[in-house]
Amino acid sequence: MAGLAFVFTRRPQVQAQPARGRILQAIDNNSVTPIKGNVSPRAQSQYDQGEVERSFRLPYVTMFFKPTAAQRASLNQLLQQQQDRSSPNFHKWLKPDQFADQFGLSPSDLSTVVIWLQDQGFRVVRTAQARNWVAFSGTAAQVEATFRTPIHRFVTNDETHFANVADPSVPSALADVVLGFRGLNNFRFKPRSISKRVFKPQLATTTGHLVEPSDFATIYDVNSLYTAGVTGSGVTIAVMGQTDLNSNSAAEFGDVTAFRSAAGFSANTPTEVVTPDYSPGVSSDDLPEADLDVEWAGAVAQSASIIYVNSGGGPSSGGVFDSLQYTIDQDGAPIISISYGACELAWSQNTLTLLQSLAQQGNAQGQTMIGPAGDDGATDCDNQPAPAFPASCSTSPSQSATCGLQVDVPASLPEFTGVGGTEFNEGSGSYWNSSTGAALSYIPEVVWNTEAADMQLAGGGGGKSTVFAKPSWQTGTGVPNDSVRDVPDVSLSASPDNDAYVICSAGSCTNGFAGSDGSIIAVGGTSAGTPSFSSILGLIEQETNSAQGNINYIIYPLAASYPTSFHDITAGSNAMPCTKGTTDCPNGGSIGYSAGTGFDLASGWGSVDVANLAAAWITFSPTTGTGPDFQLALTPASLTVSAGSSQTANVSIKALEGFTGVVTLACSVGSTLAGTTCSISPTSVTNSGTATLTIMAATSANVLGRFGFGGFGRWPAREVGLAASLILALVWGSLLGLSRLSRARLRFVPRVAPWTRWSLVFGSLLLGLIALSVSCGGGSSSSGGGGSPPVAPLTSTVTVTGSTGNGTNAYSNSAQITVTVN
Repeated sequence: MAGLAFVFTRRPQVQAQPARGRILQAIDNNSVTPIKGNVSPRAQSQYDQGEVERSFRLPYVTMFFKPTAAQRASLNQLLQQQQDRSSPNFHKWLKPDQFADQFGLSPSDLSTVVIWLQDQGFRVVRTAQARNWVAFSGTAAQVEATFRTPIHRFVTNDETHFANVADPSVPSALADVVLGFRGLNNFRFKPRSISKRVFKPQLATTTGHLVEPSDFATIYDVNSLYTAGVTGSGVTIAVMGQTDLNSNSAAEFGDVTAFRSAAGFSANTPTEVVTPDYSPGVSSDDLPEADLDVEWAGAVAQSASIIYVNSGGGPSSGGVFDSLQYTIDQDGAPIISISYGACELAWSQNTLTLLQSLAQQGNAQGQTMIGPAGDDGATDCDNQPAPAFPASCSTSPSQSATCGLQVDVPASLPEFTGVGGTEFNEGSGSYWNSSTGAALSYIPEVVWNTEAADMQLAGGGGGKSTVFAKPSWQTGTGVPNDSVRDVPDVSLSASPDNDAYVICSAGSCTNGFAGSDGSIIAVGGTSAGTPSFSSILGLIEQETNSAQGNINYIIYPLAASYPTSFHDITAGSNAMPCTKGTTDCPNGGSIGYSAGTGFDLASGWGSVDVANLAAAWITFSPTTGTGPDFQLALTPASLTVSAGSSQTANVSIKALEGFTGVVTLACSVGSTLAGTTCSISPTSVTNSGTATLTIMAATSANVLGRFGFGGFGRWPAREVGLAASLILALVWGSLLGLSRLSRARLRFVPRVAPWTRWSLVFGSLLLGLIALSVSCGGGSSSSGGGGSPPVAPLTSTVTVTGSTGNGTNAYSNSAQITVTVN
């Protein structure tokens, strides 16, 4: 099992100032304030088995801190500026420590909270890099004594859970900084995939087919990007999970390897990262979902690095949202795929608030988060595991909804992009090769709705949030004027019947995608579209050479300007039958939404034409009216250059918004790298193109330059030392000579007193010995240094600037590369 190491993507950053202290009173445990909204709706009395043992341990409780009103306003402004091309903060993503200084708790306040928790007997497990939460563990007795909330045991559907039954309280001195808690219960959420085993002879007698990665690439127009070399190289996608993939750690990614082999891909083993509260175990409910997510996250962006963030399959694990929390805290990947969720009523209000707070941090760090819109049509709260939400809802699979119109979290968070579901509608067309079964072209789609065929609620999720307000970016043809967040944003094929995605799970693939008995595991649901769309985004990030943050800022105006980027779904609905007299169903019948022109609450903007979407993305400015522009990018993000040698980097210019013109290129080296030079060839690019940046390091490290003597930067340290030794020797000899001349009483030479003469002589001798030791390397040498002084490498930045136009029409863009000279 891999260690706790993420693959990081370097991004431009903005500077921050330290946060100010807010805890102004002494902490008095006898004066407390309840933090409302921290009891799970799933902790229902009919399932309550009473208090747990006082020694029962809660392994990972997180106390979240709330920002001030000024911090909230500033963060909202920054999130908009980061997606505004006219803003100096456009795509200037924060690192967690920078987020901490602008929007987190001050170091002194965090220290105060940590010490207080430790004084109550808790073990502090982790503090967030962004200083917006602290995680700790302790017994039920400690939790009840400190936070005034007992922990009870709940049993539902033969599953045992623990949960707090009252809102926790904190000392009043902390009430202004505590937002809420996670980990006071262990209700885990279920995956959104629907899997089945099929046999190819069965498929031959039906209209159904199976979608392999090559079919997906054909249907959704990916192949032209592959031909151009766009395969997701250099991009990292993090998949959220809550189970081990195999009980044998040596074969942890055996199914993924089999999947990639069957698809004809090169080996590209994912990396597993486990959360601090990791509880080992394989969950049979979660295993097919995890395999689906990891395999299809790399099925479109074939060369992308895939990280599986695992919170474990053990009963004490906090579940997949611990994985999300950890990935955001570690700034672990620019794309996050999570195929779990539950309807909005399943979450306490405070939990939704803190989850949105986490998601905003992720967006500010440049992280794009993708989630499923749900698999129960417009009635997302139905068909949920017990306890249901609200308690009056049915908990068993049914063809009649009882919970009313509801949407899924996290897809309904404005910071997430929600993926809905479509179904292929071949009709009488010929879209599959009759001999090989391979897809031949794009297949028309309708909204996924197989409720009648499956005899239970089954269809693409979508509708209106009952919690989140309408974001500023959610506008366009078909978007309801309803003042609330609408989902989904986009859709992809999701039907488990027509046509399901192939996966490998639990050793199922021994002969291509088939097992020894000829069976194939086929999967549907909006959680199939979630990793697939994340993988599509991996291609776009390679094309743009930039993390994207909240892509909803781009998708909505792009749909209006470049409609061929999407397949507009205009047929079908996600309406489900409902029980007469229940919520939103006074007269019986069905409730839900129909597809229509443009955006709709059943399919969002529709499915995507990947090649068209990528082409539009790199030419589209999310801010209207800014006019033509160009993008300047440097790859790689950093270089190490040996003294006296050179290295090169690629300079890429891409035209945006129809830009045409000549971009003149220039470079400059940071002052720390005195003596290092740079050059660019060619020095100008017309419209779009590339150039080469060459960095020539100084002959050797500049010792004097490190102490502020930048003027000596072009003098190698050995030569500086030898010259200094020679000069001091001449001074010494001259002094001795002048002293002798003075004895001859030459009038033009002043007499030097003996004590002065010998002081100068011995001082010169000492300085000469120091200089000689420097020039000779002080008795040691660095590799290849030939006796050069053993000094640390120098690191600074080289800036490349591209300029175009003249006079009032002149403007420029720049990018930086980190350079280390050994």
